[in-house]
Amino acid sequence: MTQKMPENESDPSRIIAALKHSEERLQAANESFRHLVERSPFGIYIIDADFRLMRVSDGAQTVFANVRPLIGRDFVEVIHTIWEEPFASEVLAIFRHTLETGEPYHATKTIENRRDIKVVESYDWKVERITSPDDRFCVVCHFYDLSERNRYEAELREQAQRLRLATQASGVGIWEWNLISNEARWDAEMFRIYGITPTPDGVLNYSDWRETLFPEDLEENENALQETIEHHAIRRRVFRIRRSNDGECRNIQSMETVRKNDKNEAEWMVGTNLDVTERHRSEIALRESEQRYRVATTAVSGVVWTNNAEGLMIGEQPNWAEFTGQSSEEYYGFGWSKAVHPDDIQDTIEAWTRAVAERSTFIYQHRVLRRDGEWRVCSIRAVPIVDADQSIREWVGVHTDITERIHNEERLRQLASELSEAHNRKDEFLATLAHELRNPLAPIRNGLKLMELEADRSAKIEDIRSMIERQFTHMVRLVDDLMDVSRINQGKLELRKERVQLAEVLSNAVETSRPLIEQMNQELIVALPDAPLFIDADIARLAQVFLNLLNNAAKYGKQGSQIRLTAELLGKEISVSVKDSGIGIAAEQLPYLFEMFIQVEKSLENSQGGLGIGLTLVKRLVEMHGGIVEAHSEGPGKGSEFIVRLPLSVEVSIPLEKKIEEESPLTSSQRILVVDDNQDGANTLSLMLRLMGNEVRTAYDGQEGLEVAEQFRPEIVILDIGLPKLNGYEVCSRIRAQAWGKDVVLIAVTGWGQDDARRRSKEAGFDQHMVKPVDPKALMRMLATIHNAEQ
Repeated sequence: MTQKMPENESDPSRIIAALKHSEERLQAANESFRHLVERSPFGIYIIDADFRLMRVSDGAQTVFANVRPLIGRDFVEVIHTIWEEPFASEVLAIFRHTLETGEPYHATKTIENRRDIKVVESYDWKVERITSPDDRFCVVCHFYDLSERNRYEAELREQAQRLRLATQASGVGIWEWNLISNEARWDAEMFRIYGITPTPDGVLNYSDWRETLFPEDLEENENALQETIEHHAIRRRVFRIRRSNDGECRNIQSMETVRKNDKNEAEWMVGTNLDVTERHRSEIALRESEQRYRVATTAVSGVVWTNNAEGLMIGEQPNWAEFTGQSSEEYYGFGWSKAVHPDDIQDTIEAWTRAVAERSTFIYQHRVLRRDGEWRVCSIRAVPIVDADQSIREWVGVHTDITERIHNEERLRQLASELSEAHNRKDEFLATLAHELRNPLAPIRNGLKLMELEADRSAKIEDIRSMIERQFTHMVRLVDDLMDVSRINQGKLELRKERVQLAEVLSNAVETSRPLIEQMNQELIVALPDAPLFIDADIARLAQVFLNLLNNAAKYGKQGSQIRLTAELLGKEISVSVKDSGIGIAAEQLPYLFEMFIQVEKSLENSQGGLGIGLTLVKRLVEMHGGIVEAHSEGPGKGSEFIVRLPLSVEVSIPLEKKIEEESPLTSSQRILVVDDNQDGANTLSLMLRLMGNEVRTAYDGQEGLEVAEQFRPEIVILDIGLPKLNGYEVCSRIRAQAWGKDVVLIAVTGWGQDDARRRSKEAGFDQHMVKPVDPKALMRMLATIHNAEQ
């Protein structure tokens, strides 16, 4: 049962109970509250709506000691008089925000830049908006000097009302224990600390508190309480509890004393509790950290040093002295900077001073003079060591000599730059070489076609023509490989994937490679599964892969030998093997087989020509299709096998067969203008077109092409892009600008076949885009299509 409260109206316990249970009585006792505020050891001051000081408690007078008068003074002026930046502006911003929004502010601040005295002051303070008697908003700030809390606790009974306000900002719980009824009364903070659900009147039994104690600590705690009661003492102690709601162990700092009755008997025990678990853990962690630091400094390879809280080097610094050769008198304070390079001193000191002021990690780099007289580049990292009260005890830093690393990095950067430049030059060379080689190929191909069209040709001439055509086809293939490798290296090769049958891809490759295989009198054995196998692929590019592998098997195989082309399904993969019985591959050459410009056999008797890029192209095209390629050989003279593994298409529906349209022969002549600065190419192409029954004119530069077109009014213009005087794009644009030129069919002819080149020709107004050397059959099909469309 709760003891009846005494009738004495000035009894502080009466005041505490009344204020806890009735805010209305608190307002009614406003004058008493003002009196208590004035006498409060807590700092309390009020700022009116005009940002002027309207009330300052005695407890706050020390803060404003050098500012007189106070009441009515502009708060902005007062703050800037007391504190330096940036703290002054931070305080003003907080007060303005609370006054404007009503949002309270609560924090613990450690202040080191008072203008009047250079001491560290720690306050726990809270800012709230209230309404003044004239119904205007004002701001009240109540703060607590943590360093003086012992003195306030000694006056606990007389100041219980003010302590209740302090608990809201400091986290201190207040309790009273009736020694007669054995009941305790807690405030809300106490219930929170112990994890116990609050009771409506704040009353709970002594046994409820007792159950939170560790059993092994129970006797010690009860003895301590009994000693406090017997000696009427004021006691501070720390004990452990296990919180009721979550079972977590917490460290509680308690301050307690007794209140006597008229007979000088202990009647009440009153006190405060504060959860100091985090501080306790920090102290333990700090001790462990100090031990680890002592061990680490003996193992670290860098130069370890310590500075005091102000950033000055004091005490013994053996690592620094060993590295720089400075004595303790030389490196004391900022003397260490004399070992820093003269060009780095000023910036280093400014950066270090700024880090100390901001309490931030210091990361920097400068040159330090080693004791042997050599300047060394050092990377610096320093961190503040913080005590439990969040004050900096010291700074710990390390200088790491990175001179060699910087030199190595610079050498690597230079090497990477040189390699990149060489790589770019190589790509440019390959692209330019392939492009330039296409120009002489054009008249050769045209000449071959003319020889084929000539009705009266002897068998000997036909043999020569066939030989030239074979070599020409080989040269075109080399040029195509050069272009493709260059495009892949520059990331410009794009695949046009569709769902196709593997058999169709292999058929294209076999058809193209057959002339070489027959020339070598070799037998090609093809073994494919009965069921169709589907893959997502660019049919032309993938056929190019197997064409290269079949050509290699033919070139490096023996006359009359066998080549086996085998395909099989392995789970969700398709495996295609090209196996020959040729010269084989040495084991040491297998790892480098797919590298650029590498040829397996370089002896003169086995040389088969080529640029050493075919297998590189095979590997990269297979990888672009999501597959892998492997090479196997039992050694020289024992043949080789190349295996390509590709993912099976997810969809297995059989696509519609492509309808192959028969070539439509030209049925009547057309007016065609050929414009090319390669006169051999232009003349042979013109002659071939005439033999097909067309009326043809020829021009050798852009300006001449425009003039001939104006007179001739062609139906079709076959126009080179790289022309002198006016390029092909400009010629195309000017023809299109003429009334007679709007319906002319313009065919771009160029050595560039990339997608961006095709896109540019289309944007310029061309109808078609063909790559040199132009395939006569493809040109005939295109002209036939154009002719039939006009009919």
